[in-house]
Amino acid sequence: MWGCELVRDACANLGLELAKTIFGEDLPFNKSLIDEVTERIRNRARKLKIKNNMTDSEASRMASEQIQREYDNLSKKRQQQAKLDAFARAKFESHVGQFKSKSRGIFNKIAGGEGPEFGVGNSINAQFGATYRRLLSSPDGLLTMLQGKNELGEDLRSYLLNLNNEEKIISEKEGVDTGDPRAKEVARIISHNQEFQRKILNRFGADIKPLEDRISMTIHDPYELSKYDDSFFKDQLTRNLYRLERGAAWLRGGQEAVEEVNDKFLRKSFNRWHDFIHPKLNIERTFTEIKPEASAIKEQMWEDYKSFVSGLHETKNDLSHVTGIDSEVAYTQRAALEKKINSRHRTYHFNDGKDWIAYQYKMGRATLAQTLDRELHQTSNDLALLQETGPTGLRYLEKRIKEEASKEKTQSAKLYAFSSKRLITVMDGSSSRVVNTRMAKIGQNLRDFARMETLGFSTLHSFSDVANEIATLKYNGVTFGDRWATGVKNFIAIFPSKERRQVLDSMVVSTKSLTGAIASRYTPDQSLVGAGYSRLQSQYFNLNGQHPWDWERMGGISAELGRRLALNRNIPYGKLNIDLQKSLADSAIGEREWDAIRQSGKRLADKKLYILADSVRELPDSVIKDYINNPKASKSAINLAKIDLEDLVTKHFFNAEQHVVPFPGLKERALAASGGPKGTIPGELSRFFFQFKTFPFAFVDRVIKRELIGGVNRTPFNVLGGMAELMVGVSIFSGIGLSAAALLKGETVPDFTKEENIKRLLAPAFGLYGDFFMGNYFSYGHSIMDFLKGPVASKFDQIGKDINFSKPGLSALKIGRDLTPNLWFMHALFKNVLYSKFAESLDPGSTARANSRLKSGTGQTIWVQKLFQ
Repeated sequence: MWGCELVRDACANLGLELAKTIFGEDLPFNKSLIDEVTERIRNRARKLKIKNNMTDSEASRMASEQIQREYDNLSKKRQQQAKLDAFARAKFESHVGQFKSKSRGIFNKIAGGEGPEFGVGNSINAQFGATYRRLLSSPDGLLTMLQGKNELGEDLRSYLLNLNNEEKIISEKEGVDTGDPRAKEVARIISHNQEFQRKILNRFGADIKPLEDRISMTIHDPYELSKYDDSFFKDQLTRNLYRLERGAAWLRGGQEAVEEVNDKFLRKSFNRWHDFIHPKLNIERTFTEIKPEASAIKEQMWEDYKSFVSGLHETKNDLSHVTGIDSEVAYTQRAALEKKINSRHRTYHFNDGKDWIAYQYKMGRATLAQTLDRELHQTSNDLALLQETGPTGLRYLEKRIKEEASKEKTQSAKLYAFSSKRLITVMDGSSSRVVNTRMAKIGQNLRDFARMETLGFSTLHSFSDVANEIATLKYNGVTFGDRWATGVKNFIAIFPSKERRQVLDSMVVSTKSLTGAIASRYTPDQSLVGAGYSRLQSQYFNLNGQHPWDWERMGGISAELGRRLALNRNIPYGKLNIDLQKSLADSAIGEREWDAIRQSGKRLADKKLYILADSVRELPDSVIKDYINNPKASKSAINLAKIDLEDLVTKHFFNAEQHVVPFPGLKERALAASGGPKGTIPGELSRFFFQFKTFPFAFVDRVIKRELIGGVNRTPFNVLGGMAELMVGVSIFSGIGLSAAALLKGETVPDFTKEENIKRLLAPAFGLYGDFFMGNYFSYGHSIMDFLKGPVASKFDQIGKDINFSKPGLSALKIGRDLTPNLWFMHALFKNVLYSKFAESLDPGSTARANSRLKSGTGQTIWVQKLFQ
């Protein structure tokens, strides 16, 4: 292993010193990055040595060469992706133009004026107010609002997604008739957008300085801006050359050589910047404190430019302690420093709005934060390449410098064009930005409630369904953060991580399966009008039959499990989530079985891929031969192996269903009956009192016991953590369930800052299954004797107590109300609608007093009563 040690030491020393030169001292990720890269070389060399019977030095050299080729391939892929960037921006521009051309009325109201130019004359503040800026500059908000606008919008979106149409759009933009009406419409939208934006800015004239918030560069067409000046397209090429030559200079002559490269590129960069901006400035207004002489002005601009560049360097040093370049703290510091550095540049006055846009596109095309992100990311890639290649680093750098210097101008322009990464993340739902998307998602969920599509979430109001949902997520191997983030955010946020999108996808599958069963039983338009209370009660029992509901819940869980397995089909067994590994291992599915099972899959009616028991039967014979390690296996042996795998998948589903929908079995019924035999007074009494209360025993035995005994890598801390997770999850899903239940009962969503609602939120978690024992206690009376009497006896007792009431009619109505079946929400809906009407006739003002108490206690109001007034 001497060769590997030599390469490791050489890479470590070279990489560490070069990192200090490029980044400054003591960046926290340098050492970890070096260790990671060198360990990768060592592992590759070790495998090559064993496989090819090589010496240490030969294996190390071959490992370095292989890894270098891998990075070269990655670099080529990045270049290919960059070629799509320019057209991705054009697609976004067309979305912007289309949205604005179809929604002029909205913008007229925002701007406070009339006409196709959106009334720019009324007010600068109105024109560039917060709402207007968000609508114009946020790709999240625009793309979300564009969804489902009209047939033309859908047609244009699908048309733009086809990269083969790029040349047609560009030709139409330049006035060439291609004969394609869709390309013509896209070009017209882009031109229209650019034209009225230019008119708006020209109306402000040269005094752009008072506008503190720049208009986003994303609303300007790249083809139009390219006519102003081509110099800014060279920035990407310049940065690449600067970075690479600086590294090569250090390898040749150390720090002094690096300083020479710095000075050369700084002066060269300034000259290009000066030549670009000088003709666009109103010299007399900008440089009022110095004589308008070319040399003096250039010297002042040189000082300004150096302050900007030194500010970049300063920012790197200031952020050296920040872990991760995507840190919010890092972004805050960069933004503050950018404002300070740009204070001088903001005093520049331009000839007109067009020149100001061009300047912003050059100097402000990327904020300091974005510039640093790009610099650090790209330089860390180059650093990794240097570490991988070891002593050949100098030759590699020189090769890269020649490649960069020989690129065509158009090629470098595409490298520097607008990145499509953000657009893609917005379109596939993985963007973490929530400026306009948050409001759009909230609106979408409210519409879903109206269509009863998310009715399944309302079942979480029931404690059993809360426990079921928590256990489902736990059994599927969802990590702590993802488990609770799913419960909290699935109504209002787009999930940024792949893991969270998997969780959301599988939950949607389960919910749709569940709501499909609900929809067949529940039709609100028929049950609420025309048929009276008997229809309400009939529909109520149809919806809430316990065993049919549980069977449908089990079907939803099976669909969720099948989808979850399919989403992980490309992940080897050893890299699966550790809890998911455990649940597979409980069903005797190990690495060999998983490698075979994950090659199956079937697309169902919803166009999603699932791994189910019957999909295993359709596995190719070659997969089964590999599984049983017998290339000459007979047909009967292959069929038997398929049956075995099918049984394992079925067992996995069955085990999950038993955990997350714990049907009380003989064991739980025996526990509830305390072992009392039939025919005896203790046995019959226990059966009578616990006939509807065996679920808590099943939950404790099958779910809580699994947290205490099952799981992976059991330690006292893990056991405590598992129970804590369960309690936290119950609280979170209780909040979601209470909110959904309130809407279905005709109430507004509870205010969880109120003390009463906090108790309701936390009670299920700390009581766990106490609600099942005490629910009827609170329903039937206020003493343990009332609980033992049950509903009928306790109500006769209540009637006797109420004889002396001054309002016997109202008392009788309360008794009838309380005897209404209370399995789900119809009881509350009946109370809020019909009972309030009768109570008001018997005791005027009682409804107002009850609503006042509800408002002060929970912050809710009864919106459904207004429908019957």
